[in-house]
Amino acid sequence: MDKINPFKLYSISLFILLLSVFCSYFSISYYIEYFSMKERILFSFQTALLFFGTPLLVYFSYLIFICAYKKKTKKMNNKIAGYLAIIAIAGIVFSFFFSFYVRYDLVSKGYYICYKQSIFAPSEYVISKDMCK
Repeated sequence: MDKINPFKLYSISLFILLLSVFCSYFSISYYIEYFSMKERILFSFQTALLFFGTPLLVYFSYLIFICAYKKKTKKMNNKIAGYLAIIAIAGIVFSFFFSFYVRYDLVSKGYYICYKQSIFAPSEYVISKDMCK
């Protein structure tokens, strides 16, 4: 069995934590753009979903950090992980339907949808066709 390298685990834990903060920031900023009805709104299923997966990422980051701190493996609490997985799955369903609602709502309010370069890029909604790049 390999020895536990605390520095490596601390690095991985920090990376996952920063990734979850980064994902939450972008997801929340897209929700804020939508609810404040700005002139240019970016929104997509993927960015809406990121917010709901963050608690699970933070929990994994915590587990890795504890493994590094105690220098031994720690069992995952299946009850907590199960609840966080339910939140993530519910987020998938919510984000899927909410992204369709956002599209319908913004188009009905007179927003235009700009052309996307990639299927993974968020949809861009603008109040005037001239604002599309």
